[in-house]
Order: sequence, then structure tokens, then C-alpha cells
Amino acid sequence: MATQEVETDLLNARDKGLEALRSFADQRLGENGTKDFYATLPHLQLKTFASMGKKKRGSEATQPSERLIWPSPDYWPNSSAFYGNPAESIKTIEHNRRTTAASGTLATKISSGTQKVDQQLKKSLRSGAFKASLTQFLLQEWSGKEYASRLEKRARFVTAGDQCFRFKADDAMTDVVKTEVAALICTQEEANTRMLLHAAHAADRGAPAVVIKSPDSDVTVIALSASHQIDTQLIFRTGTQHRTRYLDLTAIGRVLGKQVCSALSGFHAFTECDSTSAFTGRGKVSGFKLLNEDESFRCVIVVVVVILY
Repeated sequence: MATQEVETDLLNARDKGLEALRSFADQRLGENGTKDFYATLPHLQLKTFASMGKKKRGSEATQPSERLIWPSPDYWPNSSAFYGNPAESIKTIEHNRRTTAASGTLATKISSGTQKVDQQLKKSLRSGAFKASLTQFLLQEWSGKEYASRLEKRARFVTAGDQCFRFKADDAMTDVVKTEVAALICTQEEANTRMLLHAAHAADRGAPAVVIKSPDSDVTVIALSASHQIDTQLIFRTGTQHRTRYLDLTAIGRVLGKQVCSALSGFHAFTECDSTSAFTGRGKVSGFKLLNEDESFRCVIVVVVVILY
């Protein structure tokens, strides 16, 4: 809800802008101008929604710590994933590094769904034990009856560890039914690969399109390599809040061809990804050109991918 001050400034922003333009012309371009043309332009200091969250000197204002820490189903994507850190993993070294960095930090204690954001939350999320307790809390919290009306007729799939649960309101819209989905049980540690299982699951149940949202190029490559195996339109959403892009991976995969797409994940790993480095002087452009032109090279990469995965 906007304050009266914000509402007034937003409704009168255009008029104030035109007034500032006329003032600029009179003072700097007119014959009787009193200001230098290159003098600093004054700010209008208009209030916006962003201003409502800023701290004001000498008065109380809404602080970031007053935001709720636990999201409601209103903001859930169709599938959400939460992971702890497995005892044995190919990323054990990385997990240990994060845990060491978070050592000495007082762990966030979860008490209720209306708990305020803890300043230590970001560091606490580096702890596998905390993430495991957070997962269990969210599964219990979102099963509450108060979320039934928000879910309406939508189903939400939430992954926790190896398991996956489906949340849906009952016919009377008075209770939330939580059921485990056997088809989505998976031991894959990374969400990057596991989300493709969810995409295939949605496609098998008649979804006309599946949208994968991620800023990670690894996810783009993995999804594109599997685009020929998922029988629906696969859309990739990436970018920032103000610059969002949608990529039709199904169309891109059709242009590249099945064999090139099948080799992409192996090609990406050999030419630098999140966990590997590139060969000196050998980037993705020259490598991708070779991948397109040389069928024998594509075959070798596909075989390597099959052996590794």
C-alpha cells in the first residue's frame, strides 16, 4: 500500500517533470538566463515505492529485517527444491569451504512462519544442518490449513532431499493435502540437473509448456541437451528483474539438431563451466564451430557424456 506522499508524487510526476523542463529552458537557454548551461541538474526528490523501505534519520522506517523470512504459496513456482549437504559428495570440498566460512556465526533459529529476517540468515544457509532443519520446517508450515485458500486449484511440488512432495488444496478448499510423488524421487544432488526430471514429469502429464527459471548458463546447456527428450515446449527464463529474457529451447534444439544437443553438456564441461576450467587459448566459439562441423568430434563427446553419466 502506497503512502499518501508516494501516491501524490507518482500521480504528479509528469507535471513536475514538465515544470522542471520549462525551468531549465528559461534559466539556461533563454536570453535572460541566470544559470550556466552545464551546471548540475537538481534532483526532483520524488518519492516512490522504493523510498518506503529506506531508513529515515530521526524517525522509524521499515527495515529489511521486517520482511517475512518464509514465503507463502502465493510466490511458489510450480516446483521448488531445498537441499542439505550429503555426507559424501563430489562437492564435499566446496561444502567444507562454505561451512568453514560460516563457522563462528550464530545459527538462525526457526520459530514460526511470521519470523523476521535474521541478519545471519545468509551465512546460516551455508550450513547443511541448518538447511535440513529449514526444509523440514517449510514442509510442515506449508501443510497448514491456512494455505489451502491460497493454493486454490493449483498443485505445487516441493523437493526435499531425495523426496518430492505435492501440495494441493482439497475439494472444499479448507485443507492442504501433502502427498509424496514416487516418480520424482531422485538422488541427484544438484538442482541444475534435477529440475529436468520435473520438466519431464510435467510434460508427461500434458503440460503445454514448461518454464525453467535460472540465471545459470549451466542450466541452459543441460536443458538444451535434454530438449529432444522432453515432449513439450521448453522455455528458459533468465536475466534480472528489469531485463528478463525468454529462450525457446525447443526451437533452438530443433535448429541445432539432436546430435549437437546431445553433445552440448560434454562440450560445455570441456570448455569451462562452474566446476571446470577451459584449455588455454581454446574457448567456446572455436570449440562450438568444431562441434557443428565435425561429426566424429560430436560422436566422441556423446560417448564421453554417456560414460560419465
